[in-house]
This record gives sequence, structure tokens and C-alpha cells, in this order.
Amino acid sequence: MNTTTGTFTLATTVEERLGDPYDPTNPNGFQAILAAREAGRPPAGEPFGALGVGGAEVGHVDPESLMHALRAGYRRSPTLARSRGGAQRGSGAVTVGATAVGTLDSGLRMTLRHLRARRLYGAAAIDIPQLRAVLAGAYADLLLCDTLTTLAVRGTDAFPARPDAHDSVVRVLVPRVLQGAMDRLSMALGSRFYIRESEHAAFHLLLNEMQRALFAAEGRPDGQPNPADRPGRPPGPGGGGGAA
Repeated sequence: MNTTTGTFTLATTVEERLGDPYDPTNPNGFQAILAAREAGRPPAGEPFGALGVGGAEVGHVDPESLMHALRAGYRRSPTLARSRGGAQRGSGAVTVGATAVGTLDSGLRMTLRHLRARRLYGAAAIDIPQLRAVLAGAYADLLLCDTLTTLAVRGTDAFPARPDAHDSVVRVLVPRVLQGAMDRLSMALGSRFYIRESEHAAFHLLLNEMQRALFAAEGRPDGQPNPADRPGRPPGPGGGGGAA
């Protein structure tokens, strides 16, 4: 097994355990997570307690593998991923920004699915140049954040001539880029962003929870939320920020 393959082995296992997030019958999917949030209880599937990254074996997982595995949780719910241990259990290099790359990945996929299915001005929304530009920009931001955080967990300095610059970029710039990309994607959804049902509600959940996770970690030297700020369960339907 080569190094590249090895770093994704745990993440692949986690993704398989969690299943298709768009499957309405999946107890670990968006629909189940949303229903649990509305009811103020944990999802029936308790997915993040069985990730294989929140237990004692975490100490035997290298930071890069842990980062990719945690992104699987952040693709579905940053709040639940944090409440089940999240990046708190990994290397200090595995910041919230590094794991929240998974949230932007989901947000981009949701927006792409939405624009492919919607028609505007007599044409498929996906063919409108301005909306394609938003998607391309979000994808570029995703690649940028993935590269910077991956180099960080590998201990590779992207700016060797500027001491501490890479660390500052990961702790400060990456969260801002992730937030900005999700905000632009929410605008690409248009008025549908405010519809609290189906994937639109899931997008709002991701945006809201990512904001909370990044805000909790802002300014902390390790890029992690204060342990006292870690939620025990998802916020209520009216809580948090977001564009709505």
C-alpha cells in the first residue's frame, strides 16, 4: 500500500459506515440528522460515536489519515462531529479548518446538484456563466484549503522563508476562505436557500454549524474550539448564524 492510498484507508472506511448522506432511509444521512435536530435529540444512527476515530485507537492514526476521516463527519454535520470528539482527539495540526474542508465539499456538491436540476431564464441554471463562476471559485477555494491544511498535517512548510506564516495561514486564512466560499454558494442557491426542506435545509445546517465551529476556534493557537464550547447536541432550529 502506498502512502497516498494509506492516508485515505480510514476515511474510506468511515464513509462506508456512514453511508450515502442523500439516502432518505440512511439513519446517518442528512434527512435523519435534520429530523433529529428539529426534535432536539441525537440522530438514531449515532454515526459519529462509531466513526473509528473517536476511540482509543485514535492514538495509532497518523494526523493526515485522521484529518481525512474527520472530514467525513464534517461533510454531514460539523456540530455532531465535534460533539463526538472531532479534531479534539487528533494532532494539534488537525485544525477545525482542516476538517471543515469536508463541509465545503458537501456544500459544493449540493449546489452543483441544485443548479443541474433547476432552470432559469429558459436554460439550465448550471449553464449560466455567473453561476458556473461561483462553482469554479468555490472549487478553487476547496483545493487551496485542502492543499494548505494537508501540507500542515504533513509538517511541510509552504512558506519556509517566512517563519510561522504557514501556521497563521491555516489558522486565519483557511477558515475565512471556507466561510466565504460557503456564503457565495448560498447566494447561488438563490431564494431556495431559505426553503428549510430537502437538501436546502441540509445546506443551511452545514453553513450554520460550520460558522459555529470556525468561530469557536478563532484566535486559538491550536486552531481548536475551547473544550468548554464543545456542544453536547445539535443546536435548535432557530439557533446560530447563517444567511437566513
